[in-house]
Amino acid sequence: TLSLHDALPICQFPLHTWLPDAMAGPTPVSSLLHSSTMVVAGVFLVARLYPVFFQGLKIMDTNVNFIAVIGGITIIVAALLAFVQTDIKKVLAYSTVSQLGYMMMGLGVGAWTPAVFHIWTHAFFKCCLFLCAGSVAHSGSHHSFDMKKDMGGLWRKMPVTFVCWVIASLALAGVPFFAGWYSKDEIIDVAGQNQYKVFFIIGLIGAFLTTAYMTRATYLTFLGKPRLLKDRQRWIDLSNGVLSARPNDTVPRYVFWAGSQERSDHSSRHATRFNTLRHLSVSNHFA
Repeated sequence: TLSLHDALPICQFPLHTWLPDAMAGPTPVSSLLHSSTMVVAGVFLVARLYPVFFQGLKIMDTNVNFIAVIGGITIIVAALLAFVQTDIKKVLAYSTVSQLGYMMMGLGVGAWTPAVFHIWTHAFFKCCLFLCAGSVAHSGSHHSFDMKKDMGGLWRKMPVTFVCWVIASLALAGVPFFAGWYSKDEIIDVAGQNQYKVFFIIGLIGAFLTTAYMTRATYLTFLGKPRLLKDRQRWIDLSNGVLSARPNDTVPRYVFWAGSQERSDHSSRHATRFNTLRHLSVSNHFA
């Protein structure tokens, strides 16, 4: 009963569909609630009551159990769904579901410490990715989250956002010596050591899919040619210093500052244009 109850707040398969829909909210909300705090409540519950599950499911005496199966299915299904999304926030949403699957599978295969540590590391790099997505949407794609239609070629105009995105993506993919390598890859390693061979392979496949969909998202967003429509082609108005005006700040401060500062710049820019057009309209009216 506890395992079934955990499937909803943890957004595990097949009750995972609410999380991508919740990403329609503001980006800071997605960053703080939908990637690092609220959605891991189910994982935390299982981890906190782990002795109950450990003894009840006989985790060390078998090579398959309910928690591991649910986690393994969630890893693959969510990663495949992330690979076909065009909305940048939905890519990150399904990525979150997939990483929650890693946490759940880790608890199912006896990797309690790596699973709990993955909650911690995932919170940091996924928050960074969501803030970068919001920065791009508000300043580089005219409030659009569509990677195929309204993004591309932004790395020259938003260099700090690009660097933060790449660093967080490397951590998510589990590249050695980045945060994800110390947690996610440890879950896979423990699965192999505890004779959960099927879930060891599932973890490897999920790691490959993670690298694939983040590479795709990076290319569609920052590389290639700009795909903004001509009447919305604001990226040429961005200066290289939009996110580099405070070079003494640290990278995390850049990321948190970008979401609010760039939106303020965007609003003031539109306010200036509106006032200019209103002045010309009034002048023509009285001419």
